[in-house]
Amino acid sequence: MQSRRKSIGLVHDAMLLLTVLLFACNKDSGTGNDGPQADPAENAYQSPEEYLVELFDNYTVYEARRNRNIKILIRYPFAAPDPLPVIIWSHGGGANPNGHNSYNEWGEALAAAGYAVIHLAHDDDADNAHCTALDIPASECEPIDFTKEVAAGGTLGVLWYNRPRDASAILDDFAGIEAASGLKFDRSRIGVGGHSGGAHTVMNLAGAYVDVSPSVPERRAYDVRFTAFLACSPQGIGRLGMTADSWSSIGVPMMVQTGAADVTTDEDAAGRLDAFNHMPPPAKYFLYIDSPAANHGTFALNPTTGDTRLEPYVKASAIAFFDAYLRNFAGAKAWLASNKIGKWSSGVAKITMK
Repeated sequence: MQSRRKSIGLVHDAMLLLTVLLFACNKDSGTGNDGPQADPAENAYQSPEEYLVELFDNYTVYEARRNRNIKILIRYPFAAPDPLPVIIWSHGGGANPNGHNSYNEWGEALAAAGYAVIHLAHDDDADNAHCTALDIPASECEPIDFTKEVAAGGTLGVLWYNRPRDASAILDDFAGIEAASGLKFDRSRIGVGGHSGGAHTVMNLAGAYVDVSPSVPERRAYDVRFTAFLACSPQGIGRLGMTADSWSSIGVPMMVQTGAADVTTDEDAAGRLDAFNHMPPPAKYFLYIDSPAANHGTFALNPTTGDTRLEPYVKASAIAFFDAYLRNFAGAKAWLASNKIGKWSSGVAKITMK
């Protein structure tokens, strides 16, 4: 098995070299959109082991309290030693019964680095299904209330209540998932990541205070079992119940990722900075890609809408973060604290710490 891992490592090195050459060719040919020209690959971060990725897709978690079925899909590293560190992945967008089949690129990248990545689908529900559970007044649970931001007097829809609780339900059913999949999970090394709407899940689980309605402010869905948090393209102040104080009590390691063109119809690039700017130290990290090519799809690792030349920086910083805080790799922490990503990207990508 060691020879297999060595071969995979050689393939990884070859692919990394090819990425460097492609960056240089695009820059020289003038075909890029202000993308970077990569420096030598020794400035990149690479996990000590690289694995082939296997798939398990035959299980649904059931949570009786909410009478809710949660479909999952697991990408995991073949022949990695048990028990496996785990990353729960929360998809972006709205409710999606097939959301566990999305964000394949993130799952592949993290599983190849040695993590069991559990993708989950946040399925639909009636907008007001959480009103009784949270004691939201009926007058704040009219259909029109769910069309407005909480900051404008509206009420947060049930999707944003369900998302973090869906992730926690996965952990509650680890024993059932292990029995079905044959995998073994390390309960002391559990992270969570998500993009866009999934970043809201991440911030909730990290302990953010979220306003739900005018009369139900500052609700939390903090889950102490998660120990490292990755928020890609997160919401800012005024979006989905987030306020300037939402992040004030987050005391767990978190990385935020965004870039100069990370915009959507309801969020500008400046708002993506709020989460990092309002979180207290320590162990807070901020990857910023200062390029007009660093759009919303970049941080989804979406090859259709993102600039693939920027993806190595997004992947490497996330893997280094999880390696540092789920596996306590000294080399990962050193890389995060260095300026190697700046050298690697010719100054386009930067990691800030506090």
